[in-house]
Amino acid sequence: CSSDLCGNGQSGQATVSVRISPSGRVAHARVTGYFASRPEGSCIARAVRSAQFPSFSGEHMTIRYQFAL
Repeated sequence: CSSDLCGNGQSGQATVSVRISPSGRVAHARVTGYFASRPEGSCIARAVRSAQFPSFSGEHMTIRYQFAL
């Protein structure tokens, strides 16, 4: 599932708070705003949790990212 497939006919912006571990694995993904409690938001969070980032040294990092639906 990608953000394109998660839209389910909806349009708008979904903001996701993503916590990334030093290994590059997504430790937590939470959708906020309008899509937070909706099936579209759950789909986006699942897609983001499957992402992998390059590993880095230091502590976990949290970023916010907006997906356009």
